[in-house]
Amino acid sequence: MTKMPNISRLQKLKHRLFKEFYEKKEWWGDDLTILDQPGVAKKPLIVRKALAIQKVCREMPLELKEDELIIGIPTMSSVGFGHTFPQYETDEEAAEAAKLCLNRKSVWGHHPPYFPKVLTRGVNDIIAETEQRLADTPESERETREFYEGVKFALQGAEMLSLRYAQAAELKARNTEDVKRKAELEEIARICRKVPMQPAASFHEALQSVWFIHIILHSCLNYTSLGRSDQYLWPYFYNDIESGKITRQHARDLMGSWLIKFNERVQFNHEHMEDHFTFGDWSQGGDPDEPTTHLDMQNANEYTFGQSANHWLQNIILSGYAPDGTDATNELSHMIIELVSELELIDPLLTVRLHKNSPNDIIHTTAKALAKGGAQPAVFNDDVIIPGMVKYLNIPIEEARDFSNDGCWESLVYGRTEFSYGHIELLLSLESVLNRGKSYNTGKTIGMDPGDPTAFKTFAEFYAAFKTEMLNRLDSAVTNKLKYYNEVHKIAPTPFLSAFIDDCLENGKDLTNGGARYRFYAPLVTGLAHTVDSLAVIKKLVYEEKAITMEQLLDALRSNWGGHEQLRQMCLNKVPKYGNDDDYADDIAFAVLGDFCDRAEEWEQKEDFFKFPVGIGTFENYPRFGNNAGPSPDGRFAQEAISSNYSPAVGRDKNGPTAVLRSSTKFDLQRVNDGCPVDLKLSFSKSEGEGARIIEGLIKSFVRLNGNLMTITKVSTETLRKAQEEPEKYASLRIRLGGLTAYFVQLAKPQQDEYIRRTQHGI
Repeated sequence: MTKMPNISRLQKLKHRLFKEFYEKKEWWGDDLTILDQPGVAKKPLIVRKALAIQKVCREMPLELKEDELIIGIPTMSSVGFGHTFPQYETDEEAAEAAKLCLNRKSVWGHHPPYFPKVLTRGVNDIIAETEQRLADTPESERETREFYEGVKFALQGAEMLSLRYAQAAELKARNTEDVKRKAELEEIARICRKVPMQPAASFHEALQSVWFIHIILHSCLNYTSLGRSDQYLWPYFYNDIESGKITRQHARDLMGSWLIKFNERVQFNHEHMEDHFTFGDWSQGGDPDEPTTHLDMQNANEYTFGQSANHWLQNIILSGYAPDGTDATNELSHMIIELVSELELIDPLLTVRLHKNSPNDIIHTTAKALAKGGAQPAVFNDDVIIPGMVKYLNIPIEEARDFSNDGCWESLVYGRTEFSYGHIELLLSLESVLNRGKSYNTGKTIGMDPGDPTAFKTFAEFYAAFKTEMLNRLDSAVTNKLKYYNEVHKIAPTPFLSAFIDDCLENGKDLTNGGARYRFYAPLVTGLAHTVDSLAVIKKLVYEEKAITMEQLLDALRSNWGGHEQLRQMCLNKVPKYGNDDDYADDIAFAVLGDFCDRAEEWEQKEDFFKFPVGIGTFENYPRFGNNAGPSPDGRFAQEAISSNYSPAVGRDKNGPTAVLRSSTKFDLQRVNDGCPVDLKLSFSKSEGEGARIIEGLIKSFVRLNGNLMTITKVSTETLRKAQEEPEKYASLRIRLGGLTAYFVQLAKPQQDEYIRRTQHGI
């Protein structure tokens, strides 16, 4: 009889995970309400929200899977599809919120909770603090008292969920004949009866505690990230290893079981993807008569299904400086990177913080994972981001050194920040100048009318009109944010998350009501590369060389380049492009970013309530932003996808990845302290070992050149084409999409085609 091979626990879990990607996931919670309970409708809205959280914790479906050591699963939802949650608002409240494009699902997420608070104190202690603060609050301070009541009830839901899982594990243990598995289930049950209500005392307890809090947050509309996991989990891992309580192999099984949990909502089959487009504008309110800057979800299928559909903002940030200025890299920093690579996961998203004093071994581990493929981790530069936070946002250096990111890449102060952003679409600013304030696509007004563009006598005059329109868009976004900020907490407060964000309890205010220590509103430069390349065309061909007239260019744009292919080729090939280390184009990028940052810093000086960190980003929505814009002078067709984030326009970076890094680092990126990812697509025929050494050098150059954020996807265009043709053979092929990592085969075809078009840098 042939002996069966000994398959490791993590191999079994991985095999099951990939099989389940093709199985239809259950959506739950949208047809439920708490208003059918006597007297509930008369309670304050934030208390009703907390009672709805309790209902989710009491009733949400449970799952226990074979071989897993960390148990539990959030309800099904996603950034791309929308989400479900029981009704707690009255019809009158819903109607009032709808006037501002808001509803109970207008929950932003993004703000990472401070998990050390959970692990060291336990939820019971936080409840006790909340009850004491409630007792100390005068009856006259009604809103504060309602907030504390909401937090208390919401936190009580944690025990409801954990005890349900404890009971499920105990039942499964009683019905299990395998002695080893029975012991594991009994230990899991014990842990579930303890955490997250009590402080964690072991590595296993810490992982399960964090996971329970994460489940509740994500099942209650808060798509939140994980923060500095290698830091807050380290004491528990270290103590268990040093005491001999667990082996390193068991620690890997625990960590691998935990990491796999973040992927269990992934859905591959588009026929299984349900639409739940019934949530409010995530920008936290706005004027329904104004054009929204957010995606029309009803028309999102072509652009988001298969990308944001499997995105939940679950980011882990690793390594970097500790608050005291020492390097914080530890064994878990390496283990997490290695396991995500080995298990071929897209979640959690990984970001590694590096700096000039980073140990070579963490750079090697990062490069090795990237050389293997999988597009993780992304790379932050502490030597740029931390000084930028201190200098331009006035963040104390100890807190800046402890920075984290939200669910994609935006930098924020870990566990102390309420974060949101708004896209400032530069191509629409340029289009407004060229087309008298109208859209080429629709004819509708998209900006101011600066007058006849043929009347500008110099490029300086033209640029001044563009700058005015760009800054008007920035001012309008900030003004709108300030105007409508106070609206979201009236319909969609977050009492559970608020308990884990400094200083909400101290201030007696919900996160959505100004409770956090910091409030970041990040204006994101969007469409930079195409705007810079377009301005370069206008400057060089129209004003300097006079090779074409402005009227000829306008005629070509009005016809979407129809009948003007020779002119289009001139614009594409006879003018320097951003991303090639050419000062002609890069100086224009320098000017645009400088003017943009100047205005954001002016807002920073005059507004105390918000901080305004600048970023450059599209996330995964570059097809949507391209769809918004008409043809542009750089040779781009109307509605063609734009490039991602801070990257050069697709196909125009001809001089290799180092030239891209040089172009992108000529500007002082400390001023872009919310983040600006340069996304590189690399291919090499060398071995993984040789490739890793080359990527190590690229990473070190990025840090030395004062880059801000870099992502690397190692994949060949040939492999991508094969994956399109035979997706079943490439299920684990992963690529970076702006702000997330995705399995290539589950992307919509327009997204796949765009990725195939990207420049392949051979190394």
